Amino acid sequence: LYAGLTVVRLLRDNSRLTGVTADATTDVITLNDHGLSEGQLVKFISGTGGTGLVAGTLYYVRDVTANTFKVAATLGGVA
Repeated sequence: LYAGLTVVRLLRDNSRLTGVTADATTDVITLNDHGLSEGQLVKFISGTGGTGLVAGTLYYVRDVTANTFKVAATLGGVA
């Protein structure tokens, strides 16, 4: 996973979320008060370092908490 990610939220208001960090060992993505919902589609548009996410690819949000989430390539898929 990448650090310093920029995320585009889709299907709601297409806003950008910046300052996202990710932990490759847990696949947890962190952004305080991100407002994302389980199953929501997101697209990462930039990032530095790491591997695992492809810029421009749609991912489904999963395992949502107030400040963290994971993503999967398919709805209900593994992180």
